[in-house]
Amino acid sequence: MQSFSDRYSDNVALIDSVLHVNENFDILKKILRVADGEMTLYYIDGFIKDTVMQKLMMHFLSLKTMGRSAEDAADEFIRRSVPYVEVDAVDCSEGIDQIIQAVLSGAAVML
Repeated sequence: MQSFSDRYSDNVALIDSVLHVNENFDILKKILRVADGEMTLYYIDGFIKDTVMQKLMMHFLSLKTMGRSAEDAADEFIRRSVPYVEVDAVDCSEGIDQIIQAVLSGAAVML
């Protein structure tokens, strides 16, 4: 079982490696420069409605800040900045298996 680190770039490289993003044209990776930060979205082509994903990306790109807080940063960002109905923050301290399963099950994952 592989685990996330405290570094965003290491986590992106780990997900890229596990999902074989560079060798697989069905798994899409979209990097967005958002205000004072960066986010990476992973999803399977055809499993996510293009118009919904495009609207979400446009919304993220319009944000003035991603916010920075301690332990509840993901929950805070979801409450404040993710205009979608079905959103969950996942604690990956036990490993990345839940993230990989989510992508392969058709969810979009945001790092």
